[in-house]
Amino acid sequence: MIDTLSLAFSAVARRMWLLLLPLGLDVLLWRGPMISPEPLFRDAAALFVVPPEVAEQQAELAAQMGIFQDALLEMGRQFNVLSLLVVRTLGMPSLLADAPSLAGPHVVRVVVEGRWSALGIMAVVGLAGLFLTCLWLAQLGQAAWQTTYPGYQGEKRSLAACAVRTAVRLLLLLLVLVGGLVALMVPTSAVLGLVAIVSPGVGVVLSSLLSLVFLWAGLWVGLHLYFVVEAMVLYDDGVVRAVVNSFRVVRKHFWSSLGLILLIVLIGQGFHFIWLRLASTLPGLLVAMAGNAFLGTGLTLAAFLFYQERFRRLAVSPPIHAIIEGKWK
Repeated sequence: MIDTLSLAFSAVARRMWLLLLPLGLDVLLWRGPMISPEPLFRDAAALFVVPPEVAEQQAELAAQMGIFQDALLEMGRQFNVLSLLVVRTLGMPSLLADAPSLAGPHVVRVVVEGRWSALGIMAVVGLAGLFLTCLWLAQLGQAAWQTTYPGYQGEKRSLAACAVRTAVRLLLLLLVLVGGLVALMVPTSAVLGLVAIVSPGVGVVLSSLLSLVFLWAGLWVGLHLYFVVEAMVLYDDGVVRAVVNSFRVVRKHFWSSLGLILLIVLIGQGFHFIWLRLASTLPGLLVAMAGNAFLGTGLTLAAFLFYQERFRRLAVSPPIHAIIEGKWK
């Protein structure tokens, strides 16, 4: 794992242009306009208003709803729609997306009135962010091949086409996961409701147990799906094949995969506090933005190199001559 991280950071140091997109997005969030959907959050907060007669009888519930409303209103004041250009779950580093308060007061602040207008703009910006992130991941995939196989000269097809295919596949995977979750939660909630009516005590115990089961199941699935993006980008795998290959790599190399993931998370979270301390001044903020971009790019590339090496051990990777010729399939 240490060798993989070292190789990844060395590869990024030789290809500093990989930092252009993450840094560009951070600069946009820092000095660009703020597009605020604050009215949408106000409408959402209004849904959790507790009627006075209920508040008198259930003071604790009213207090909890009040805290939730305040959190929604505060989120609406700080949320910048442009932050959706950064898809952090796919590895794109961004200091300003993680800490929007560092941007300070924006020179231009545009408030989007109307819930449907806000939702539409957020959807468009989110899709644009997914494409930009997948384009950056395609660049990392090419860098991974060039690092592992120095003779690799780059594939013949457009990186933009690779980004579009990856984005579409990730959207399909998201729909499948959300659909499966809904199909699982609806009958489960119905059964829990019936049990709670018959025996409230049993309902509480059963609900707690199922919450633990779903938590562990979610962690297990998330761990085994960790390398889906790497499979899609490196080998042009479709949704099903990418899921299967990610499961195979994690199952075969479980402890090393878990160790790498934990190491990536710990390094990222640890340095996040360092960047926040540095960002107290303007020069420190610039250094923190550059350092965060370099660190995040290196960690994401390390995941690519790790998957590539472990996948090759499964003896199902494409022939080396096909890789050298630029054929990813």
